Amino acid sequence: MNTRTAPVLPAFAASLLPVLAPLLGGLAALLAVLGVLAGHFDTTTLSPWVHTISDYAAADRGGPVETGIFLAGLGALPLIPALWRLSKTAACLAGAWVAGLIVTAIVPTDPLGHVTMSTAGYVHRYASTVAFAALVIAAVILARRLRSVLYAVLSGLSILGGLWVTWATYCGGRVLIGLGERVLAFAMLTLLIVLAGRIARAHLRAVPAFA
Repeated sequence: MNTRTAPVLPAFAASLLPVLAPLLGGLAALLAVLGVLAGHFDTTTLSPWVHTISDYAAADRGGPVETGIFLAGLGALPLIPALWRLSKTAACLAGAWVAGLIVTAIVPTDPLGHVTMSTAGYVHRYASTVAFAALVIAAVILARRLRSVLYAVLSGLSILGGLWVTWATYCGGRVLIGLGERVLAFAMLTLLIVLAGRIARAHLRAVPAFA
C-alpha cells in the first residue's frame, strides 16, 4: 500500500463533503420543481392560473406536489453553513424558509369548497407566507452582497410575485393568484439551484489534488 497516498484519502473525502452537500441541496430543489410540475398533470379540475400550489397539494395528499414542497424546504438546509459565512442574516432567513416549508408540507391547507378556514389552514397559510417572505429578503441581501445580475433578476421576480400573491390574497379576490405564486416559486427555486451550484464550485476549487 502506498503510505503517501493512505493519509490523503480521509482528507480528500472530508474535503468533498462541502462540495456534495450543496449539490444535494440543489438536487432536492430540482426534484421539487419536477414533483410540483408532475402533480399539475394529475388533475384537470384545477387551473394553475387561479389555484395555488397548496390547492394542488390538498387535492392529492402525499402526492408529488406535497413531496415537492417538502423537498423545496429541505433543499436549502445544506446551503445554510455557506450562507452563514457570507451573511448571518441571509442564513437565518434560509432557516426560516426550511422550517416554514416543512410545516407547509406537513400541515395541509383546507380543500377547495371550505367556507371557513380551519386552524390547520391558517397554520399552512402563515407558514408558507413566512417561508417565502424570508427567502425573498434573503435573495435581496445576496443580490447586494454578491453583485450578481442573475440574483438581482431573481430577487426582482420574487418581489413581483410576492406582491401579487399578497394583493390577490387579501385585497384582489384571488385574481390570478396561481400565476403570481408560480412566478414567486420559480424565482425562489431557481435561486436555490443557482446558489447550490455557486457554493459547490467555490468549495471544489479548494479541494486538494488527489496524489
